[in-house]
Amino acid sequence: MVRAITLTWLFSGQRSDEIARLRVGCIRWQHDRPPTGDAPSPTDSAVCLLDVPTHKTGTAFTKPIDPLLSQAIQAWEAMRPTQPLMLNRKTGK
Repeated sequence: MVRAITLTWLFSGQRSDEIARLRVGCIRWQHDRPPTGDAPSPTDSAVCLLDVPTHKTGTAFTKPIDPLLSQAIQAWEAMRPTQPLMLNRKTGK
């Protein structure tokens, strides 16, 4: 968890409250070619995207990020224990 949070802080350019409100599954890969049916994976023709929630001054948006950050977040999501859902103060969801 510490590695994922640290890399997110260093490489995403997000505020601490935005990092705390990132959702599980906020990472996705955009490929230049159509999917072949296999699970998405980092390749030379893929761009890693981070879905950022509503923040202090605007609405939710998506931004490209370093694949190293994507791998750290996905590794944390894979080993993360089940947790109860939390209410987002900004969106009420």
